[in-house]
Amino acid sequence: MNAQTPLEKPLRLESAAEFLNVSVKTLRRLIEAGKLRAFKIGGRWFIRASDIQAYIEQEIQNSTRGLPC
Repeated sequence: MNAQTPLEKPLRLESAAEFLNVSVKTLRRLIEAGKLRAFKIGGRWFIRASDIQAYIEQEIQNSTRGLPC
């Protein structure tokens, strides 16, 4: 880890699902499909805010491909 990068407070799946307006089940599917990064600590799953942002940006890119300018 870069010493200049402050630690992010990770979000639990429930909070991340609420933020993305999806169910926890859908969020788990995204993680299993490799579309969203997550990690486990003490039996609980967490997601970094930066990984949520990266997922959102990727989805925006995917949804705007092929649209006329």
